[in-house]
Amino acid sequence: GSSAATVRGKSEYVQEADALCQRVAADAAELDAQARLQTILNGDQSEDTKMAEAADVLEDQLALVRSFRVDVEQLGRPDMNAGDVDRFLAKSREAEGALEGAVDALRAGDESAATAELQRYASLSQESAAIAQESELEFEVCGGGASAG
Repeated sequence: GSSAATVRGKSEYVQEADALCQRVAADAAELDAQARLQTILNGDQSEDTKMAEAADVLEDQLALVRSFRVDVEQLGRPDMNAGDVDRFLAKSREAEGALEGAVDALRAGDESAATAELQRYASLSQESAAIAQESELEFEVCGGGASAG
């Protein structure tokens, strides 16, 4: 069955993971969170409206990031370098937490807390991408900055 302990051959695992990465990269491009946030921030609506709209965009991004992480978890584990996958997933979960914190802060109207959480999210995203890049699993697509942020 598809228990969490599924072990796959390395090349099969990488192929599957790359397919997920391509999908999330396409979804992220479509979401275009950076551009949407820029448009919101440059708009002339009230600060409260801006924060609420920014929270909506980040919530979309959070859903994307989370579903990708869950999909990767469901792939099971490669027969080699499984520790890299664990580190990647742990870092991804931390990044999700930061993004969630940013959404909550925006909803609470706390812009400085939101900014701090977003900075934390950005650096955790970079760290998770770096783990993917440096892994001998060679998630080509994932390591290529597909972590929308």
